[in-house]
Order: sequence, then structure tokens, then C-alpha cells
Amino acid sequence: MAVVFHAHHLAEDRPVAIKLLPEQVSHDTDFARRFQREAHAMSQLDHPGIVGLYELGRTSADHLYFAMEYVDGATLHDVVQKIGLNQEQALSVAVQVCNALAYAHERGVIHRDVKPENILIDTESQVKIADFGLARLVDAAAHSHARTRPGLILGTPDYMAPEQRMGMNVDHRADIYSVGVLIYEMLCRRTPQGIFEPPSARTGCDKRIDRIVSKAMQQTPDRRYQSIQDMAADLQVVLSSRPEQPPAPKAVSLPSPTAPIYIGIAVAVAAIAAGLFFAHFAGPKSATPSSAAPLHFSGKSEPVVHLRSVDLPDAPSEEPPQ
Repeated sequence: MAVVFHAHHLAEDRPVAIKLLPEQVSHDTDFARRFQREAHAMSQLDHPGIVGLYELGRTSADHLYFAMEYVDGATLHDVVQKIGLNQEQALSVAVQVCNALAYAHERGVIHRDVKPENILIDTESQVKIADFGLARLVDAAAHSHARTRPGLILGTPDYMAPEQRMGMNVDHRADIYSVGVLIYEMLCRRTPQGIFEPPSARTGCDKRIDRIVSKAMQQTPDRRYQSIQDMAADLQVVLSSRPEQPPAPKAVSLPSPTAPIYIGIAVAVAAIAAGLFFAHFAGPKSATPSSAAPLHFSGKSEPVVHLRSVDLPDAPSEEPPQ
């Protein structure tokens, strides 16, 4: 919907990312008014897990734009599809996403478009949620609607909660549904469609993750997690612990006449195990990252444009509830 440029802010001498909206959207009076009000609110969100919004303005060609924090890294979409994540890395990303959304939800902001393309991971493995410019503010006097005008529903279908896809009232639990889809995709490298297999069946991950994803993706909002903090807490439990292991088999005493035979077998098995052990560590290493491996990315050089300082306009007055 928009083009993002890597730029350098002359007045503040820092790199920024500029999102330039297309002409047909910039000249849409209704959209521009909502965009300005909501983007102004997003600029008030100050959290390490949320891309900062610096300023909002119009170009000389009358295109709407906003300048954001520049993140040197990669999108979660590229990481999942080109590199892949193991269970620990996927849960670490999910917890960071939940914590950032919890901050936004506490301030009455619903993202409504949580997806891998809108999540960035910088060179220090810090996760940052982007694209809050089209988020929705929760009005205490009225429910938030996914539909901004007849026929227009915001969001990405694969990640949208059922009520959002139907243009019904949405609240913070729509974001919780999206995070459930996100976790599934990080582990399985695909989004869940129709009647889908649980993550553990596809990847062998901890079965407790199945319950978390299933609860987050319930069709009815009342059956989902009621807060993103509760979901983060369950994810943290899995991240901080090991799955339960089946009990070891009990030792069996053997009659003494056959003891030499079994001792010989035990020695042979030990020799084979030792050979496999040394072959594993002496042979070529697996390409699969270790569970403790951090995520590192190198930034890509992009054309640099220069941006003059533009003051952020005051937020337009609130519209009456619809």
C-alpha cells in the first residue's frame, strides 16, 4: 500500500525510514483525517518493541508521509522463510511481540495487522513491531470496527480474526488471534488453513505450544486469551522450561549363568555408542542453529534521500461514534 525509503534526517542527523502513501490515498479526505489522528497517537507509543514514529507531513507533491525509526535488520517474514527459527528463537520472538502489544493495548491501541512483514528484527535480535499508522484507537464510548467505510476492511486475511474478516466489532483479542497465527507460521513455515495439524505434529515442538496456539486462535473472542499478558506468561513458561521426558526404563536383573553373554553385548553396545559420539563431533556440523543461537542480520544499503524537518500536526478532533 505504501513505499518505504531509507533516508537521513538533516535537522536531527539520524537515519530514518519514510513511508510514502500513494496519491489516491493521500488525497482521500476521510482516510487522511483518520490517518493523521491515528498516526499522531502512534507517535506517543514509546516502547523498545515498537518502531517509533517521528513525524507526519506532506511532500511538495502533496503525498502524505510519515518518518519512522530506521531498523537495521530484516523482517520476520524473511527470517522465517529464508533462515528458519528453532523453538526457542520462535518463542523468544513471540514473547517480545506480546510484550510490545501489551504496552499498546494498555494505552487503548489495537494493531489489527500483526503479521511477519510488520515485525522487524534488528542486528541485536531486538524485535520491533511496525506499521502502527493504520492501527485503531479504542474509544471508551464505542467499540472499534475493522471496517473504516462500507466495503473497506483493513488487515491481511490469513492473520485476521474471524470477527475482523466479517467487519464486526474488534478489540485487543483480534491481535491475540494474529499472534497465534504468527507462532504457528514461525514454527511450521506456513500459516494454518482450515483444519490444520498442531505445530507439534508438524515439527516435533513442545506440545504445550499446541494448547497456546489453539487458545489464541479460537473462533469466538470470549474463548481466547483475554489479555496478551496471559498469553505471554504461558509462552514464557514453555521458553523457560524443558518438556517432560518419559521415565527411564527400570533395570532388570539377569540370571548369573547368562551374565557373561549380556556383559559382552553391553560392551559391544558401548563401543558402538562411543563410535557414534566421536563421529558426531568429528564430522560435519549440522546447519540447524542451536537453541541458544541469536539472530543476526546485516543491513542492506539503500538509496538515501534527505528529509527536512516537519512538525507533527496536532491530532484532529475525534469523530462521533458510528
